Amino acid sequence: MSQQQYSDEDLAYHEAGHTVAALLLGRTVTRVSIVRDDASRGVHVPSFRDDAEETSEAAADKILILFAGGAAQHVRDPSMPRRQDAKDWPRAEALAGTTSALETAWARTVTLLQVPDHWEQVERIAQSLLRERVLDADQIAQLMGRTR
Repeated sequence: MSQQQYSDEDLAYHEAGHTVAALLLGRTVTRVSIVRDDASRGVHVPSFRDDAEETSEAAADKILILFAGGAAQHVRDPSMPRRQDAKDWPRAEALAGTTSALETAWARTVTLLQVPDHWEQVERIAQSLLRERVLDADQIAQLMGRTR
């Protein structure tokens, strides 16, 4: 499903999920946008490159970050079927290699975001995105209770 098919609220939670997961895994997030005609919309994680040679742990973390958008939407509304996002799912599939690995990663992602403190962070980022539309690194750090 493309970002154009999401409501603004769905898109905000989707991008907030990616943002919180990336930060929890020690990645830097420099910007997040839900502006639909923004050529650089989405979450910007400078160290997140598909072509980088990496360990299996780093690949597992990337898969979790890719799944975190859909997982946030699922945690917010468990009745919502799991969506195979047009961009995130194929990238995760290529990294995982097997259906079993994908299912394990999905469960790990949902569990991570269901932790109450983590879900509060997703809520803060999503609500701020709905108000501001774009957040920079300083705003994200403030919302996460971190200093830069």
